[in-house]
Amino acid sequence: MARAEIVAPEEIPADAITMNSRAELLALDTGERRVFTLVFPSDANLKDRTVSVLAPLGTAMLGRREGDEFKWVAPGGLRRLKVVHVHYQPETALRIGRRPPAVGPWDYCLSLRKEAPRRGDPLKNAAALGNRTTIANAKAEL
Repeated sequence: MARAEIVAPEEIPADAITMNSRAELLALDTGERRVFTLVFPSDANLKDRTVSVLAPLGTAMLGRREGDEFKWVAPGGLRRLKVVHVHYQPETALRIGRRPPAVGPWDYCLSLRKEAPRRGDPLKNAAALGNRTTIANAKAEL
């Protein structure tokens, strides 16, 4: 809590680890690199490389930025880590209109916008709906 600072989402630096951020960490003692996603406790699962914000590692990660080095107490003793890269951060993704990274096969499903198809150019209509199959069919029709 000593490091806590309240900022508006649009003011959060793009390289800061926030909730649901996916970050690559380097173990300075071993040279091992791992990518973790910081999540709420109910979503944590080490097999999926998701770390609870309430776990010692999660607490240590929160708010760190690319290039930051920090220590945390692991079951095997004190570890020194460095944030190599923040691959995904929700606040930045919202600013630039980027989807979250896929974490399972269900994330590859496309969702259509709720708008009626338009008359006219079938390729533009398919693109507006964002459906790859429809786009492929529209190209075949042209």
